[in-house]
Amino acid sequence: MTDEDWPLLRKRVFVSRRSHEQGLRPGYVYREHPDDDRDSGWRALVGDETDREVDDPTNVLLQDLGFLLGRWPELRPVLETDPLNGSWAWDQRTGRYSRLPAE
Repeated sequence: MTDEDWPLLRKRVFVSRRSHEQGLRPGYVYREHPDDDRDSGWRALVGDETDREVDDPTNVLLQDLGFLLGRWPELRPVLETDPLNGSWAWDQRTGRYSRLPAE
């Protein structure tokens, strides 16, 4: 599949402001039901955010999914799964994201 054939690249992802501004790899990535047609449903967080931090809109950015992949190309296999729900965590030992068990 080429990038031109991947409609997800035209969508947006919610990203932790700290991840973006400090260049921190998203340590926790999950997908939920999209908010609207432009939303991919993907969320990329550092992984240590509190609920209060995430609930504050000033701490979260809405970015093009392609921009996130440009910074962190190792996310592509996760994003290509395109599940309705699911979560992944960065595994420093293996150098890739691992799917977390359903809660």
